[in-house]
Amino acid sequence: MTALQPAPAPTPALLAAVRWVPRGIALTAFALYALAAPPGPYWLDSSELSAAAARLGSPHPTGFPLYAVVARVGAYLPFGEIAFRMHLVSAGCAALAILWLQRFVLAVARGGRVADARRGSGGEAAALAGAAAAGLTLALSFTFARQATVAEVYAPTAALLAAALWLFQRAARGHDPRAGLTLALVCGLGLASHTGFAWIGVPVAALCVVRLRRGARWPLLAPLLALAMAASLYLYLPVRAASGRTWDVDWGHPRDLGALADHVSARRIRDAYADEMRSTNGAVVRIHAGRFAGDAGDQLGPLGLVAALGGLICLGRSRGDRWAGAALVAVGVGDAVYSIWINPMGQRDLQNGVPLALAVAAAAGVGVAWLARQTGRVAPFAGGALALLVAFPAAAVTWPELWPGA
Repeated sequence: MTALQPAPAPTPALLAAVRWVPRGIALTAFALYALAAPPGPYWLDSSELSAAAARLGSPHPTGFPLYAVVARVGAYLPFGEIAFRMHLVSAGCAALAILWLQRFVLAVARGGRVADARRGSGGEAAALAGAAAAGLTLALSFTFARQATVAEVYAPTAALLAAALWLFQRAARGHDPRAGLTLALVCGLGLASHTGFAWIGVPVAALCVVRLRRGARWPLLAPLLALAMAASLYLYLPVRAASGRTWDVDWGHPRDLGALADHVSARRIRDAYADEMRSTNGAVVRIHAGRFAGDAGDQLGPLGLVAALGGLICLGRSRGDRWAGAALVAVGVGDAVYSIWINPMGQRDLQNGVPLALAVAAAAGVGVAWLARQTGRVAPFAGGALALLVAFPAAAVTWPELWPGA
C-alpha cells in the first residue's frame, strides 16, 4: 500500500491572499450593518443621542462627549437623513473594532505560547484563522451587531477597547514606548466614551507600574496624557451648555463644574433607580446575573465559550502572554459586574454585553489559533473550519433578527 502523503504547505501566494481576510471581514460587517440600519430615527436613547450630537449638546449621563463629537462629524455625510448618518457612525466604529480586535489576536498568536506549538509549520495560517474566528464571533454576536446598526455609544467604545487591547499587547512586549503613549491617548478617549471602557484601566495601570520599575519612562507621562485627553472632551459640555445655544438638547444642563460633576457621576439616575443599581438584595442580583449569563450563552454559543476558555488557559500558561490574558479577563469580568450590579437596566434594551462579547471573541480567537497550529500543514484548512464552527452559533441567533429577509 502507498503511504499517505502529508498535505502540501500553503503557498506564499495563498498566504498573501489570506492576509486580507481580517480587512475583508471588517468591510463586510460594515456593509451588513449599513443595510440593517434604520433609515431614520431609532427608539430609546438613540434619538436623544442623535439630537444632542447634531447640536453638540449634552447627552444624558455620563455625557458621552466623545460620541457627540464623532457623531457630529458623521452628520456631514452627504446622504440619507441625519439619523441614518448617525447610524453609519456606529457601523463604521464597529468595523474598526472588528479590525483592531483581529490585529490584537494576530499579535498574540504570532508570539508566545500560541506560536510555540510543537508540530507543523502553519503558524501564520493558524494566526490568521484565530483572527478570523475572533472577528466573525464579534461581528455576529447579537448585542454587538444591534449596537452597530443604531446611533449609540457602544460601538465607538468597542472600537477604543479593541485598539487599547492591541496597543496594550505591544506595550506589554516592551519593545516600543510609542505604543504605551498611544495607549494612554486611547485610554483618555475611552474615559470620555462610556463607563464600559474603564475596566481595562486596571491592567493598564498595573503595566505602567511594572514598566516604570523596570526603567521605562513613558509610564510617567501616560497618566497625564490620558487625563488631559479626557478632560478636554468633558469640558466641552459645560462650555456649550453655558452658551445657551443648546438648551433644548442638554440633558441635565451641566453649565458649571458642580453640575458637570453631578452629570458625569449620573447622580440623578442612581437616585431614580436605587432599587436596581448597586442592589444589596441577593435575589435581585441573582435575577440580573441569570439573565446576563443566559444572554451571553445564547449569543456567543457554547463553542465560542469553550474556545475562549481554551484561549485564556493558553495565555495563562505563557509568561509573555499573561498580560493579554489579564486584560481580557478584566474587560469581561468588569462588563459582567457593570451589567449585573451597576447598570442592570441596560439588559432590557440590549445595551449591556458588548465589552464581554469583545473579550470572549478575542479569547476564542486565541484558542482557535493555538488549536489550528497543532494541525501542522493543514492549519489553513483546519483553522478555517474551526473559525466557522465557533462563529456559527452567533450567526444563527443574529442573522434572522437583523436581516430577516435575506
